[in-house]
Amino acid sequence: EMFKPVWPALEGLAKKGDQCDHFQTLRMLIEARKHKDANTDVSFLAMGLTQLQATLQIMFKNFVDGEIRWINAQKSNVKKAGILGPLLKFPSFVDHIETMAEDAGVGVSDGPEMQVTTTLTKMAKSLFTLIKEAADQHQKIGRKLLVLIENFHFFWRVYDTRIPRIKSIMGKVEEAHELYVSNLKAYVKWHVEYELKKLSEFWDNIDRKLDNNQTEELQFLIPKQEVTSMVRKTLPNLQKNIANIYKRVEKHLPNNTDLRMEVWRALQAYFLDRFKKFESQLAQCYHNFKELPKTSADVKKYFQSHMTDEKTK
Repeated sequence: EMFKPVWPALEGLAKKGDQCDHFQTLRMLIEARKHKDANTDVSFLAMGLTQLQATLQIMFKNFVDGEIRWINAQKSNVKKAGILGPLLKFPSFVDHIETMAEDAGVGVSDGPEMQVTTTLTKMAKSLFTLIKEAADQHQKIGRKLLVLIENFHFFWRVYDTRIPRIKSIMGKVEEAHELYVSNLKAYVKWHVEYELKKLSEFWDNIDRKLDNNQTEELQFLIPKQEVTSMVRKTLPNLQKNIANIYKRVEKHLPNNTDLRMEVWRALQAYFLDRFKKFESQLAQCYHNFKELPKTSADVKKYFQSHMTDEKTK
């Protein structure tokens, strides 16, 4: 009986602490849970700490729900590229969560501490939804893909290097990486199709024909004259086309050098692979086809010249 007044007083202190610093509420919650588990054989302590834990749980949940409502209420500026504001703030949020858990003597990645995992996962899920909604505001496919790769790349790169400390969001980090890679492939393909639409469509047509026919039949399905005409129309200007692609990437990512270089390397790999495949198809399917005005070696040189420019900036 003599200890009954203690619990309301502790709850009052907890509420004042929550008003001062919501992150401290997590620390108090972890501490209350630890002490409750350590005193299960003392009934009045277990009951009081259970009640205190429930109060702290509600307060921390209200705080997290409020943060998620703030994220959901954000409206991105479709004219402004770059990392979305809430994503830029999230590392600080994670740091505070880590600090509180570590100060309470619990590693963020500890199995029993589901509170941390649940909190960070909920926040990350809301951020991913925000990224996709921001991308959907763009009518142009290039800009839509740009929002996706830039923001998912940021999330992946920021937290991937810190996985030993924040295993609680390992799943979301891996998901961000998968979304970045898949959208990067689409973004790279879009650049090539935007700048070299006719050549890209011609390559796709060859691939479709070869998927359903024998190699020696291609020369009858797509006459040599048609191939020669396409080569004359597109390949002589290839260096200029690649320069235009570079300028477009630079315009899309003016302040994100690391990602710009990753995109450029992906573009080089994709385009060089397509071009080498084209060279091989001509050699196999068209006898005595004269040498192309541009070769895969030329393509590689054009791409690497811009890579050199990036390194000297």
